[in-house]
Formats: sequence, C-alpha cells, structure tokens
Amino acid sequence: LRAHQAALTKVFQLRPGGEFIAAIEEARARGVPIVCGDRSIDETVSRLKKAFGQDWWSLLTSWEGEALPSLLSDPQEGVEKLRDRETMRRIRASLQARSPHILEAMLHERDEFMAQRLLNCGGERVLAVVGAAHMDGIEERWLQRAGRDIV
Repeated sequence: LRAHQAALTKVFQLRPGGEFIAAIEEARARGVPIVCGDRSIDETVSRLKKAFGQDWWSLLTSWEGEALPSLLSDPQEGVEKLRDRETMRRIRASLQARSPHILEAMLHERDEFMAQRLLNCGGERVLAVVGAAHMDGIEERWLQRAGRDIV
C-alpha cells in the first residue's frame, strides 16, 4: 500500500493523506486529543482478499459508462472528483451492483467501525477527518445512534 501511495505522489504530484497530516498537525498545535478512528489496515486487507475472492468475476467485465473508469483517464482531475459526494454515491452504487463484497469490506464495515469510534469519543464536539467515500455511511450511522446533526 505504501508503495502505491509513493507512486501516486511521484507520478501525479498527489499527496495521499495530506488532509490527515494537516489535521494531525493542527490538533497537536492546539493540544487537542487525536483518535485514530479507522480499523487496522491489516484487517481491511484481509477482508478485501476474501471479498476479491467472491467478486473477482465482476471486475473482469466491462465498466463502460460507469463512474470509476472516467476518473482514471485524468488522475489529477479524478482525485478532485473523488472529493465530491455525488461522484462517490455513483461509484458506491456501481460497486454495490457489481462487487457487493468488496464494497462491504472497503466501505461499509469501516464506516461502521469509524462511526462507533466517533460516538465513543464523548465530549460536546468531535472533529473527524474522513475520506469522502465514508462521509455518507458515517453520517447515516451517527444520525441513527446519536440523534444529533453533523456539521
């Protein structure tokens, strides 16, 4: 995974995780506690291996006309589009139809894990920096359990 991130950084001048680094630096400067809210990468990779075993056939079929391939044609523009919630909703819908096990391991399980971690943080306010793909899932779970709005 680190090798892939290094390649993205070098080839496309992207800084994967830049938002998280900025959030950590700001939290440290303000003396605010930091909580890593995601599950371990090892657990996610393990779950994804199993999911790929179940959904591998769907990855071999045509993706023509779907959201994901169009993002890959221009990676820098694609990264910007991936920050858009509507784009992420289209990708999730496509993955749900094509590769539900992959979507479950990559997003839904982690949304659940992260929402629970956020709910357990306590306090009046919680600042969470999450990937755009997780925003809807975490928000939905938060509203179901906490009954408070997310700003």
